Amino acid sequence: MDYKFDRPEESKSKEKAILFSNHLIRWLIYAMVFLVPLFFLPDTVDFFDYNKQYLIWLITGISALIWFFRMIILEGRVIWKRTPLDIPVLIFLAANFLIYLFSIDRFLSLWGSYGTFSQSFLNVLAFVLLFFVVTNNF
Repeated sequence: MDYKFDRPEESKSKEKAILFSNHLIRWLIYAMVFLVPLFFLPDTVDFFDYNKQYLIWLITGISALIWFFRMIILEGRVIWKRTPLDIPVLIFLAANFLIYLFSIDRFLSLWGSYGTFSQSFLNVLAFVLLFFVVTNNF
C-alpha cells in the first residue's frame, strides 16, 4: 500500500508566506505610487529625475524578486496572468534592447545621460518589469 501523508503545518506556513508576499508586493507598489512624486535628495546633482528613477528601480527590483521567489520557491510553478498587452510590451522591450545593442554609445543608452535618465534602457526595463509585477499581482 502506498501512503501519502500531508503535513498541514507545512501547507499552512506556505499559504501564510504566499499571502504575506502578496501583501508585501502590493504595499511596495502603493509606497512607490505615493513616494515617487514626493521623493528627492537635495545632495545630488540632478534634483528630481535621478533620485526618482533610482527609487523606481529599487522598489521594482525588490517587488520582482519577491514575486519570483513566491512563484519558484513557495508555489513551485510559474504563474503568469496573460493580458492582451503582453506581446506589445515585450515587442517594445525587444525594440529597445536592439536600440541599445546598435547604439553608438552603449553606456549612455544603458544608463542615460545627465538630465535624461528616464530615456535609458534600464528605465524601460524597469517599467516593463513593473508592468508584469502589477498585472500578475493585482
